[in-house]
Amino acid sequence: MVEPSSDAAGFDDLESATVYIKGQGTFIDPGTLDDAEGAWIGSGFLVSEDGLVMTNNHVVTGAGTLNVYIGGDQGQETRATVLGASECLDLAVIQLEGNGFPFLDWHDGDIKTGLDVYSAGYPLGAAEEFTLTRGIVSKDDFPLDTQWASLDHVIEHDARIRGGNS
Repeated sequence: MVEPSSDAAGFDDLESATVYIKGQGTFIDPGTLDDAEGAWIGSGFLVSEDGLVMTNNHVVTGAGTLNVYIGGDQGQETRATVLGASECLDLAVIQLEGNGFPFLDWHDGDIKTGLDVYSAGYPLGAAEEFTLTRGIVSKDDFPLDTQWASLDHVIEHDARIRGGNS
């Protein structure tokens, strides 16, 4: 969990460390067993100056190439590679080419019900449309069983997330 400061400069820093991700690749269509082309979009955020980005696994799965735009800037395309991913947690870490990137610090306090949280990204595939929503942690540290995974420590929040904010 990362945390912007409450002033306007803090939110500008948040936008500059949020990235727009475009993935492209070839996959086997399970319905026809034919080769198919696919494209993916999503968001992520920089967690280190040397270009480590946290995003969702479904944003990068199957992508042969990843093009990343820092702060949504379509003029600043950067290539990235997947370093690791968890299908069960739907998390991925990608590495950008380059160095000296703006980044966000991890929240190092307790995560409790009522804590302010934010959802930031480029929803609906619009790289020029950065959005930020705010909510609270509505339930902290509970187990969750799904069809694909059993998770021991889940945090529930009510910040609105739109497609592409992933």
